Amino acid sequence: MHARMTLIEGSGDRLDEVVGQVESDVLPLLRGQSGFKGFTVMGDRSSGRVVAVSYWNSEDDMRASEEAVRESRERAAEAVGATGGPRVEHYEVLIDVEE
Repeated sequence: MHARMTLIEGSGDRLDEVVGQVESDVLPLLRGQSGFKGFTVMGDRSSGRVVAVSYWNSEDDMRASEEAVRESRERAAEAVGATGGPRVEHYEVLIDVEE
C-alpha cells in the first residue's frame, strides 16, 4: 500500500472551511480514482496546519491520481488561507493497523 501526504499551512480560524471544501470537492475525486483505499485529514487549530493522507493500493495508482487531485488540493490551500502552496510527499506504507 502507498500513501500521499499533503501538508497545508494557513489560518487555524479557517479549518472548518477547508474541511467543507475537502468533503465536497476532494473526497469525491479521490473516491473516483482507481486503487483508492482511504483518506484521513488532521488539523491543528493553533498552528493552522492541515495534514491529509490518502491511501492507495499501489504506487502506480497513487501516481496516476496525482493530476486529478492537483487543482482540488490547491483550492483546499486557498480555503485555509495558505501562504504557500501545499507540500506533497509520497510514501510506502510499512505498517497499517486498525483496531
